[in-house]
Amino acid sequence: MAHDQALLNDILAHPDDDGPRLVYADWLEEHREADRARLIRLQCELAPLPVYHPRLQGLAAEEDKLLQRHGAKWAAPISDWVSSWGFRRGFVEELRITLQQWRAHLANVLALAPIRRVHLQRLSTLPGPATARELAESPLLGRLAELDLKNATFQHLELTALAASPHLAGLRELGLHNNPVAAAGLEALGAARFLGGLERLDLSMYPLMEGGAAPLDPRLIKALAGRPGSTG
Repeated sequence: MAHDQALLNDILAHPDDDGPRLVYADWLEEHREADRARLIRLQCELAPLPVYHPRLQGLAAEEDKLLQRHGAKWAAPISDWVSSWGFRRGFVEELRITLQQWRAHLANVLALAPIRRVHLQRLSTLPGPATARELAESPLLGRLAELDLKNATFQHLELTALAASPHLAGLRELGLHNNPVAAAGLEALGAARFLGGLERLDLSMYPLMEGGAAPLDPRLIKALAGRPGSTG
């Protein structure tokens, strides 16, 4: 088991590298975990394929069978701490969690799986600046490539606090679908010094706050679109 943990630690330390995952797959096969090894290899092969690749459908069908047969067992170490999960490249990489689960369990989950994407479930009340600061100050944020705050009811003060976090430096995707963030919050995004790696920003269903909010300033759109490799 010590060797098993060393291999997992290498994956956790290099979450974007397929090499340690494939080494782990070899180890699993040697230890009679052929299906688990196959999922890792299969999903690593699937990940870069374009939508219309001729092998996509067959590989995806095999992936579905493996996950239907074993997915719950393979996710069992973290399943009690999250609302739902998704496998990518052979490991649980994607979570849907509540704010309470983030507070209580995210550190434990990150010690067991190379989590890269978190979807924070809709908050039952307005989050408030304190909640946003709590998220912004969490070093766990720095482990993520994607943060989805869809419908999380963030407004401009909360977004301003979150956008100032140095832990966002590794973020590639930020989802703000249907958050009433208003012009001030969007300006905070445009000025955020730690979002230089952002490749995708979802502002779809951007609603007006009570009393009306200014439409997206063309200068802000230009600033966001001007980030290296980014799209608005």
